[in-house]
Amino acid sequence: MKRSWFAVIILVLFSACALAQTENGQIEGLVTDPSGAVVAGATITVVSVEKQTTRSTVTNSSGEYSLPGLQPGDWTVKVEAKGFAGYEEKVTVTVGARASVNAKMSVGSASTAVEVVAGGAAEVNTQTQEVSQVVSEAEISQLPTLTRNPYALVAIAGNVSEEPSLAMRGVGYNINGQRSSSTDLLLDGSENVNLFTAGVGQQVPLDSVQEFRLITNNFGSEYGRASGGVVSVATKSGTNAFHGSAYEFNRTSATTANTYDNNANGVPKGEYTRNQFGFSFGGPVIKNKLFFFDSAEWLRVRSAANVIAEIPDSAWIAASSAATQAFFTGPQAQLRAGLKNLGVVTLASGLPATVGNVLADPTYGCNSTTCPNFAALPATLPVIDEVSYSVPFDAGGGSPQNNLNNVARIDFNLSDKTTIFGRYGFNTISFLPGTVDNSPWAGYDTGEHDRNQNFLVSISHTFSSSLLNQAKFTFNRLNQLQGLGTQPVGPTLYLQNVANIGYAGQSVAFPGYSEFTPGNAIPFGGPQNFGQISDDTILTKGKHQFRFGGEFLYIKDNRAFGAYEEAVEALGSNYAKAQDFFTS
Repeated sequence: MKRSWFAVIILVLFSACALAQTENGQIEGLVTDPSGAVVAGATITVVSVEKQTTRSTVTNSSGEYSLPGLQPGDWTVKVEAKGFAGYEEKVTVTVGARASVNAKMSVGSASTAVEVVAGGAAEVNTQTQEVSQVVSEAEISQLPTLTRNPYALVAIAGNVSEEPSLAMRGVGYNINGQRSSSTDLLLDGSENVNLFTAGVGQQVPLDSVQEFRLITNNFGSEYGRASGGVVSVATKSGTNAFHGSAYEFNRTSATTANTYDNNANGVPKGEYTRNQFGFSFGGPVIKNKLFFFDSAEWLRVRSAANVIAEIPDSAWIAASSAATQAFFTGPQAQLRAGLKNLGVVTLASGLPATVGNVLADPTYGCNSTTCPNFAALPATLPVIDEVSYSVPFDAGGGSPQNNLNNVARIDFNLSDKTTIFGRYGFNTISFLPGTVDNSPWAGYDTGEHDRNQNFLVSISHTFSSSLLNQAKFTFNRLNQLQGLGTQPVGPTLYLQNVANIGYAGQSVAFPGYSEFTPGNAIPFGGPQNFGQISDDTILTKGKHQFRFGGEFLYIKDNRAFGAYEEAVEALGSNYAKAQDFFTS
């Protein structure tokens, strides 16, 4: 029995139970002599082309070597063995991949070097069962993206389809037919998920992304919870050369067409201007030792559209029941705001609608028997006015907003055995009042303000040529708030309290918040804190590589869900009968 428990403990320890340096890659290979025999004890040294960071190991008795935990980028592999000429080859390490460099040594002095330049062929995984694809730095910078969202490039992979709903969970794509919320998101090897929506936690500028790997099938247990796919993003770092970018992208509505609904109702198209601008800059603070990189991006969207809605005519309110009149003129009158500066439009539907229009419309089934009180009103009495008003609206360039997105990173080569990097991400989004909810009544337009932060520190230490350890500390704080407008909270009046009912295809709006969606409510949102401490160790023994580690997660979600949070009033209680809406 004791032996069984001991075996279980060993299996747990020597399994890929932590994130296992998923943002890094490794170089491995075989060293042979001209006859094909293996060369044991050869010294393998890899040098980062951009930072001159070095790592070393020796081949085992089978002539094999492995150097895990290497940051994505270009590396030079140098092989030295007694009695052989030196061997040198350049190779590119990608996120979460294993690059193979097999060196065939030639007889010669140590001063003679054989240099091999890789041909840049497509990456073929011959080491694991994983099915994945790397989106490279060149693809990120050169492929067109409408909104400069790096996660939009997931679409170029196979086995993905765009999320059909507006939920935008995961990265907005279904992978292998799984729900989009089944996708795990990693940023520099740590979780980057909004746990409330199962979407992206911290957005990052396109110019801050080095590359990312999309894993669609057969990924290892080190990637954690995902059942659909994994998107692992690695951010850029500074190098020994200064490099940067500056840009502005502008889109306007000048070349766009009006919407079908607006054309059908004689409403002119909305106009929008979208400006997206920013910079990136990185380089050395101390050559070969300390590096910095920063990328910031601003987004300004200004757009408006004319929307139409229906409001109760003042004459109908005056002819309504005492309870209905009290909603507008009673004790809660101080909660009711006046109308905006609206234009009353008469369209093909014949609005403004009168009592006679409603009685003649078979949709509502109102007559002297079913709606006796309503039918007794003068036939020419106005009941519903159709109004048109301008609101901040996604007219094609995105929701009107002010957005700042920033990622800053510091890399420090403490020694040839220890490297440290820290990364801070900051994102604020302010959606203008009227983007979350708009109303023809003044004071009820609402927007949203998001403030997200992501902090990470990673320390890698090489204890020997066969033992590597990496420790990480990550903290995310995501704060979303959909607040009130200028009016205080009060019961919102509806024609009925289950679903919004309109007239002639348009919704009827009464004063109050969420006037078109009974059951929704604001304020909505709040902070979400996520902390992660992880430690991974990679031990290479002979032909085998053992990975073990663990992590501690801290989650505190104080986000309030704004459903049925506020009082609801309704004119009709029996929502199965449309005529009940006109009997109050």
